Amino acid sequence: YGYLDFSRQVLRGRALEAVGDRNARGFWQQLLTGAESGYQRGLVEFALARNLERSDLVADVFAADSVIQTPVLREILLQYSAGPALLRRQAKDAAAVKRERDLALYVLLYRELTHRDYSAFLDDVKLVPADAKLAEPFYNLSTENNYGYEVEPRPVSLGLFTKFDETTAFGCPRLKQTVQTLASSPNDPRAQLCLGDYLRISGFDDYWLDEQPDADSSGGQKLGFPGSKFSRFEAYKRIIADPSSSRENRTYALYRAVWCYGPAGKNSCGGEEVGQGQRAAWFRELKTRYPSSQWAQKLKFYW
Repeated sequence: YGYLDFSRQVLRGRALEAVGDRNARGFWQQLLTGAESGYQRGLVEFALARNLERSDLVADVFAADSVIQTPVLREILLQYSAGPALLRRQAKDAAAVKRERDLALYVLLYRELTHRDYSAFLDDVKLVPADAKLAEPFYNLSTENNYGYEVEPRPVSLGLFTKFDETTAFGCPRLKQTVQTLASSPNDPRAQLCLGDYLRISGFDDYWLDEQPDADSSGGQKLGFPGSKFSRFEAYKRIIADPSSSRENRTYALYRAVWCYGPAGKNSCGGEEVGQGQRAAWFRELKTRYPSSQWAQKLKFYW
């Protein structure tokens, strides 16, 4: 296709999509056969992938005979639209490229951990290779590096789930032990505090995977993973409000809940916002009710 002919065809395809024509998908598949340049093919693959996503057929993108091979499209759908079964299948697919396998497993483990599917996490974390690298959380900085087409793509740090040591003054165990406790007792307050510490220290606060793309973009239809996301701020609030909370758990929850707003006065822990008055009340409670606590002594301000 020349530029003008190709533009006409793309506008026609968008019109078919806009009116809900049942042959829109077939139109994009046919147009793909004549899209010879990389930019033309990428655009048609995007339109076809979006059609499949809107039809709840994301798995078709990753079928063995799939015509959608543009890496950025496949990665976006793995990150946002793929459900547990598809992610697990791709993580185990020996025929898939290593980066795609690693990314599928990374997203699967992150979603299981933050959406409280603890038993599944304990099963799937066994898929992490023994030589997995420990690095900072995976980021796809598309505006800076065009998803790796112009710059070396960032590593998928699977070692975060097996090798990261979140040991703090609160005395949390390694992640696997924390998740084992949550699998048998999901509301265990200390395990929830420790899960919050893992997410905080490993760099998962305000994580980009939790920000769904716009509805008109790839990955913007719906999150493929069930359940609501764990919020460490909400866990702190529940522990503070529970009269049966131990002194150790309550003082640490108070300390961390106030620090969710430090140092800029912006909540980085997720959950429902609270006003400065509530943070001040938590601060005063920690200072007056538990003055000998190490957390009361460490906390100098509220925000």
